[in-house]
Amino acid sequence: MSALITIVIPTYKRPDSLERLLRSIFKDIGERQDIAIVVADNDAAQSARETVQRLADAHNRDIIYTVAPNPGVSNARNAGMAKVASRYVLFLDDDMEAAPNFVE
Repeated sequence: MSALITIVIPTYKRPDSLERLLRSIFKDIGERQDIAIVVADNDAAQSARETVQRLADAHNRDIIYTVAPNPGVSNARNAGMAKVASRYVLFLDDDMEAAPNFVE
């Protein structure tokens, strides 16, 4: 099934906050398979890679990971958008949490 909604998350050197956000998203979306998640790491050293892979494995979810090495949240958002193939896009920053029923 292709995604109806993609959640794009720009991140920069905040693996703990990113983990909290991803866990809140997993809790909110449950078993839904029509939602894609894209993490756009704005750190050229790829500080989010391990967190993304570990949580994707633990939750049996595909997470699209991309690197936007040029500084600036707009560059990270654009890198994330380049991976979107869904009809709808939601943005959450890495220092946020998804409220219950956020996607709905």
